[in-house]
Parts: sequence; structure tokens; C-alpha cells
Amino acid sequence: MRTGKYVVIAGLACAVAGVVALAQQKVTGEKWRMKMAMQAEGFSMPARTTEMCLPQGRPEQAMMQQQNDNGNCAVSNFTQTGNKYSADIKCTGKEAMEGHLEMEQLGPDSMRGRMTAKSADTSMKMDYEYTRLGQSCEAMDYSNYKPPVVMEAPKIDYCQKAFDDVGTNNLPSLGAAIVMGFPKSDGSGMQDCTTHAGFPKFCAAVQTPAGFASLEHEQWQRRIVPAAANENAYSRMTRAPLTESLKLCKLDASDAAVLKLQKQLAATARKDGQWGFALYYDADAQYADLQALAKKECSGRSFTNSANKQYAGLCSNYGSMLARDNRSGVLEAAGCSQEREDPARGICVGATSATVASGAAMGGAAAGASGSAEAAVAPADEKASATDKAKEALDKGKKALRGIFGGG
Repeated sequence: MRTGKYVVIAGLACAVAGVVALAQQKVTGEKWRMKMAMQAEGFSMPARTTEMCLPQGRPEQAMMQQQNDNGNCAVSNFTQTGNKYSADIKCTGKEAMEGHLEMEQLGPDSMRGRMTAKSADTSMKMDYEYTRLGQSCEAMDYSNYKPPVVMEAPKIDYCQKAFDDVGTNNLPSLGAAIVMGFPKSDGSGMQDCTTHAGFPKFCAAVQTPAGFASLEHEQWQRRIVPAAANENAYSRMTRAPLTESLKLCKLDASDAAVLKLQKQLAATARKDGQWGFALYYDADAQYADLQALAKKECSGRSFTNSANKQYAGLCSNYGSMLARDNRSGVLEAAGCSQEREDPARGICVGATSATVASGAAMGGAAAGASGSAEAAVAPADEKASATDKAKEALDKGKKALRGIFGGG
């Protein structure tokens, strides 16, 4: 019968969660009452109550130690975070098992704990309740008692990790990470990443051509995703990253304010030679001026060269088509497509192709910013539905977030 085996293991569990018994010298301690209940596969044991004498000062450490009388068990990986403690337990021999014990100090006179363990043929769970009785007692053989070295759990600043690992080069994922919420490194509650030293860098990046382009394009991709009932901050951020990022940074997120910011960033892009962004987001107003600039500054038979480095990107990527007044070709090279046309905002007005790959905005705005030939974009599958594209974007964002904490 297994019952006998469970009783033996239960006794072992009591010993493991109980007092340390070492050398011969007696010391003064305090009485504690331990109540333990056990559940296993197809078996449960009524709560058992025992009393123990523990050394004064750090009873939780004594409770995490192995019973020296049972030389087949060893306790390792003792850690402490705030008022919580944990340790791993491994017993060898006839009743071999491995387990994990967690305890929590509820106050000066009470603690609780749980131990989960597995043996060769079963698994079990033991719940403990500890109450200080207060009477003095003579503890057994404590002269050689040495509290374990408490290894504090690593204090991870998850907000900093998000800013470091995702960075401002992936603002949609970083925005989602910021609002997701992380525990404080000392375990005392939740950390607000908007008060973190790295947050102003995020807000500054939102107001740059590359940052605006990445957020705006992600939001456009997800435009067909409906708002969920009782939508939380994380869901809103993943569905509308530009709008929610502006709100998070306490910036005006109205349509008029976004259009104004877009125009300002387009002017910055032209000044800094980020021609892809200027064409993508302000072609309706600036196309004629950029065409005249290309005819003036671009040289060679195909108008792809320039003696002025400031216009090297404009000429190499768009000079030939601007000179020939191939407006749709210029806009497609900047990442635009017919499906992106929005005359009210001046986005991609005049493009003809509806088969531009997802991520085209980043290809046109970000790659074009440096004058790279990578500003040209590849065609996407014409049969892909808007829903499929939106789902792909969401999955991509989730995968990027998992990468922050080392997830698969």
C-alpha cells in the first residue's frame, strides 16, 4: 500500500521543515506550533500539529534547514526576498524525493509555508502554518547551529532592462513594455516605468521622424483591430501605439495635434536629409519643391549623383524618378502604396501600387533617412488579407516583448 509510504514521507516533510539538531550543548529557545496538512495523488492526510523549540532571532532560517538526524536530505539554494524565503530540498536513499519549500513571515508571531515534492512514483503538496507560543524552552543541541548564508534574490530593474534590451529603436514594443507593469526589484510592489530615468528618452524618441514613423505605421497596420471590452493600458498600447505613446508622454494625441507633429517632423527630416520620411509623410505639400531640388542638385545621366553630400540620399534613391516626374514611383520607393493614401494628412498621395510589404513605412522613412538604397521595398503577398497583416504585426510585437525577459 502507498499509505505507509506517504506517512514516511510526511514524517520526512515534518523533519525537513522543522528544527535543526546538532551537537550537545543546550541553548535557550522559543516554542512554536507547526500545523501541517498534506495532499498527494489519491491521498490526503488530516492536519497534524507538533510543537518545536527554535532558536531566538531567526526562526525562519532554522525551519528551512534539514534535520541532521536524517542524513539523506540536503537543503540548498536558500534565498530571501523581503519577508519571503525559499529553498530546494533533495533526499536520497529509500525514500528519495526532490522538493521546493517556500515560506512567508506574516508577522512576529506567525509564518506560513508550502512544500511541493516529487518522488519516483508520486507528487505531493504540504501546507504549513507556524505560530509562536512564546514560552521559553531548551532547544536541542544548538551549539553548532549556523544560519545559512542568505543569498538575496537578484534585484532586477525590469524597467531599465526594457529600456536597454528593446531600446528606442523599437518604440511599439517598448511602449507596450512600459505600460505592462513590472515588480519592483525589492519585491515591495509594482514599478511605474514612466517615473524611471529612461522614460524621457522614450518620449524624446516618439517625437523624432524614425520614432513617429515606426509608431504610426504599426498603428495603421492594426487599424482594423477592434477595441476589446474592458481594454487595459497594454491592449490600448498594442492596438494604437502612436496615440497611446503620445498620451503616455502627456502630449496632445488629437488628430490635429498629430498632423501638426507630422508636419514638424517632415520639416526636420528635410533639414537632416531624411528624404524617405519627407516623401512618405509630406509629399502632397513638398513634392514640387523636392522635384525642383532634385533637378538642381542631382547630376549624371540618371540623376543619381550629387556633388553635395547633403543631397546624396535624395539623388541616389529618388533623383531619377523625381527628374522624370514619376510621382507614383517616387512614393513607392519611399514605402508608400495606394492603400496608404490619406489626402487629409498628406500621406502617400499619388502612389499606385497596393502590394507594398508590411513595414514599408519603416523602410521608406527610416532607411530613406540615411540615404540607404534599402529605402526601396519588396512586394507583399497580394492575397494576404488586412486581418492577416494585423495579426502578423501583433504576433511580431508579442515576440519582441518575450525577448525582453529571455522568453522563447
